[in-house]
Amino acid sequence: LANGKEKWITPTGAPAAKIIATDDFICVPGGVEVRKELRKVIPTKRWRGSEDLLEAALKKMKEAVFEPNLMGLDPDTGEVLWTINKVEGSFEYADGVLYVLRHHTQYLFMDATVDSSDIAKQVSYLNAYDATTGEQIWQLGIDGTVSDLRLSFGTALVVARSAVFSL
Repeated sequence: LANGKEKWITPTGAPAAKIIATDDFICVPGGVEVRKELRKVIPTKRWRGSEDLLEAALKKMKEAVFEPNLMGLDPDTGEVLWTINKVEGSFEYADGVLYVLRHHTQYLFMDATVDSSDIAKQVSYLNAYDATTGEQIWQLGIDGTVSDLRLSFGTALVVARSAVFSL
């Protein structure tokens, strides 16, 4: 701030969003490109007449996929100190701990007589990480989809809603 000169640049692989800055670390959303290795597909009788569908499916598989994460950066050098993979939820910081919301869909295999609303459900987690090392301290499971996290007076406030998929 004293002279307006650029100090360092670190590519994060994600659009600019929320940033947490302390004297010890800077936490920013990041992303890493994930390329899945394609399996060789040999058209069989099943695909005859549907070659265009097969070609479209293979083309889609070749597109890059970005996996979101959180990155801890050194405030003096911009060096990446730690990375927490597969994070796309809300995050907050207090007293040396980074609190992060994460979620995924859990698919259950059931017999055909079961109500279809029980086939899949959203499962979320509130995680606590050491902000200096990025190591996980604890994890709490939450049924449903979590959308927001706030810290207030030593309490984590989480907005969650039940989400059930049906076919």
